[in-house]
Amino acid sequence: MSKKLRNHEEVVIEQLRNPEMAKAYLNTALEEYEQDGELAFFLEALRNVAEVREGITRLAGKTGLNR
Repeated sequence: MSKKLRNHEEVVIEQLRNPEMAKAYLNTALEEYEQDGELAFFLEALRNVAEVREGITRLAGKTGLNR
């Protein structure tokens, strides 16, 4: 019996649904930002977590900010 392989995106989504994994991911992105000053990587990590956790539109509505 062969096991179905999952793609990278499926694995990342599953991991980011775990609060501890999401926290570690964001901490790593923040450390990278502190080292090189490149904000784009941290913002993308933040977006990835927000999309997986509840979606950008819902988060924007809760915060009163634009998407």
